[in-house]
Amino acid sequence: MAPVSSLSADADPDLLERLRHESPAIDAYVCCLGTTIKSSGSREAFLAVDRELVLRLAAMARELGARQAILVSSVGASAQSGNFYLRVKGETERALAEMGFDRVDLLRPGLLLGDRSESRPGEAVARALTPFTNPFLRGPLRRYRGIAAGDVAAAAVALLGRGEPGRHVHENQALMALAAG
Repeated sequence: MAPVSSLSADADPDLLERLRHESPAIDAYVCCLGTTIKSSGSREAFLAVDRELVLRLAAMARELGARQAILVSSVGASAQSGNFYLRVKGETERALAEMGFDRVDLLRPGLLLGDRSESRPGEAVARALTPFTNPFLRGPLRRYRGIAAGDVAAAAVALLGRGEPGRHVHENQALMALAAG
């Protein structure tokens, strides 16, 4: 993976201008970027990806005509959270909603299920236990259930082009319904 500093849009000041001339206008910005503090190396590097890069790319998409933004965030995201990870996710959601998109869809899945290229022992245990724990997560706890990454992607695709303006939050149950189509 490239160093975080080389991932910012500022690394190439002519990038937006080149995109304007070489790319057609776009209708939607779909973002599923994310990292962990452990794999990024520091809180600052995590912020550079999960907030700064997400918002820089959103600003570029908006400049290129995107009217809709779809962001894969996290269950529990809140700008007021005492948890650093969830606070950053919430701050990113809030900033994205303030960027002037007609429609913002915030996808807040529980534990993402699927293959990983990196080793995450704690997540591996949680994924293995998901078939046994999901049925016990009921009522308000349903939002923490494990969900296949493919279902989250299918939900994002299903949301493309939706016309109702505003900010829309989609948690596990809604994501599954969207994925089922």
